[in-house]
Amino acid sequence: GMKGREKQKKGKSVEVPGRQNCMYQPSKAIKMKLTEFTYGSDNTEKFGDVHSRSISPWNYTINHDPNRIPSEIREAKCLYMRCLDARGEQDNQLNSVPIKQEILVIKRHWKQCKYSYKLQRQVLIVGCSCVRPRVQTST
Repeated sequence: GMKGREKQKKGKSVEVPGRQNCMYQPSKAIKMKLTEFTYGSDNTEKFGDVHSRSISPWNYTINHDPNRIPSEIREAKCLYMRCLDARGEQDNQLNSVPIKQEILVIKRHWKQCKYSYKLQRQVLIVGCSCVRPRVQTST
């Protein structure tokens, strides 16, 4: 009889690129509707060209991660170490520094033949600001 032997589970092998072959096992699905959006998406109409008119100007790059929701995040990068004066020259008395904001993203991980999703914090640079340099005092 069957005593001492386990019943063999029915399943079909699923080929996932870059993953080991996994046996497909039907399971209860959890439906999750997530609206795809881009942090720092193009808000030109809303904010104008502040990033280029600032005395601490910045430009944007797209940070892309297919295993993250949102998959694309627009991130600021300061153009100069110093702030600009009225002539557009760098002023050695003022520093240009990134403004950081912590956001929540959902990360997708492949583990034990299935995807799992985890809420994670991510630090995002949203713009740049002009500040006075830190004063080093000797003791």
